[in-house]
Amino acid sequence: SLDDTLPKFIAEAKLTLRQEGLMNKVVRKVTLAKGSGLTYNVPTWTAVTVLDLVQGVDLAQAQAVTDSNFAITVAGIGGQVFFSDLLEMSIREDAMRFFGRALANVYAQAFDIDLTEDMDSATVSLGGAGTTMVIGRLQAAANRLAASNRPVEGLLSCVIHPFQYHAIAQDLAGVSVNGRWVNTTGTPSIVRSYGSSVSGMSEDIVTNYWKAKFAGVDFYTDRNIAIDSSDDAKGGMFARDAIWAVSYEEPSVRTQRDESMRGVELNYVGTVGSGMYEPAWAFELYADASTPS
Repeated sequence: SLDDTLPKFIAEAKLTLRQEGLMNKVVRKVTLAKGSGLTYNVPTWTAVTVLDLVQGVDLAQAQAVTDSNFAITVAGIGGQVFFSDLLEMSIREDAMRFFGRALANVYAQAFDIDLTEDMDSATVSLGGAGTTMVIGRLQAAANRLAASNRPVEGLLSCVIHPFQYHAIAQDLAGVSVNGRWVNTTGTPSIVRSYGSSVSGMSEDIVTNYWKAKFAGVDFYTDRNIAIDSSDDAKGGMFARDAIWAVSYEEPSVRTQRDESMRGVELNYVGTVGSGMYEPAWAFELYADASTPS
C-alpha cells in the first residue's frame, strides 16, 4: 500500500447556504437618513366625503379630519464568525470572503422570515388549518383587493410556501408543452412566463422564486414561511405598500482583530424593522403545507 506516499486531493470547500427568500423584493422599502431615530412614523389622514347640495342653502357642514400613526421600530441584527490566524493560513479559501458570504446569506434569510411573519397581520384570513390551497381562494383574494374601499397602492404579489403551490398546481391540472396551464372548467389560463412586473428584479430571484402571473398578481414561493406542528402555513396576497421594510443602510461587514486570541472577528450587522402598514391591503392565505408525495 502507498497510502502514506500518494498525495491527498481535497476539493474546494462548499458553504452550507440557506434560502434567502424574496419578501424584501415585493414590499415597500424605506432607507432612513442618518439621525432619523429608531422609529419610523407614517401619519395617515381619514377620508373625507361630499354632500348633496340644495340651491340657496349654505354648505356649512365642515368635516373633522383625524389622523392615525403607523410606526416601525428598527433594531440591529447580525452575526459573527471568528477565524484564527492558523486557520486562515491552513485553508486554501479566502476566509474573509468565504465567511462573509455565509453571514450575508443567513442575514438575508433572517430578515425574510420577519417579513413573512408580517403577512399574519392582514385583516382577513382566507382558508384555515387543514384546508387545501385552491385557485378559487386566490381568485377571491385578488378580487377583494381590487374592490378595496381604499385603493391599494403598489403591485400585487402572492407569496406562499412551495408545498402550498404544489396543491394549486394539482388543482389546475397539468401543464401543456407551450408553458400554459391546461384550462379546466371555470379556470382561467395562467401564463408561466416572465411578466413585465418582475423585469426590474434580479434574475436569480425571478428564476428561483417567481412561479406565475394570474389576475394581475405575481405568484412566488418562499421556503422561509413557517410550517406549524400541524403542517399548516400562512402565506399571503398583498399590495406592495401593505408591508413596509425599513432600514438605515445596507448591512456592513467589519473586522476586529483580537490579538490575545490570535485571530480576527468578522461581524456582519444591519439595522432593520418591518410591519403591516395597511392590513386591508393584504389577505392571509392559511392552508395545509404537508410535504408532497
